[in-house]
Amino acid sequence: MRSTIWLKPYDLGVSQELVIDLQTDPETREYIACITLERLSGTREAWLRLNHHFVSQIRRHFLHWRAVSAEDREELYQEARALLESTVKPAHV
Repeated sequence: MRSTIWLKPYDLGVSQELVIDLQTDPETREYIACITLERLSGTREAWLRLNHHFVSQIRRHFLHWRAVSAEDREELYQEARALLESTVKPAHV
């Protein structure tokens, strides 16, 4: 997944590219999230300061996901899939 993220407060003009790559561990077959952040705009100092909160929020979401039951995960997956399919426009050939 790749997205451009603007960090609060917006008046500092800090944006970054977020890439989340879910690789499979060859031994355990579990997913390993690899997250890459690249500053696009704003000062380096502001970007580093604002990312502490952003990274903490992402970490919290991943920890929450680990605590969700398999049944609830499937339900959340189906809900997300339906949302994505309803908003993604097909590419014209």
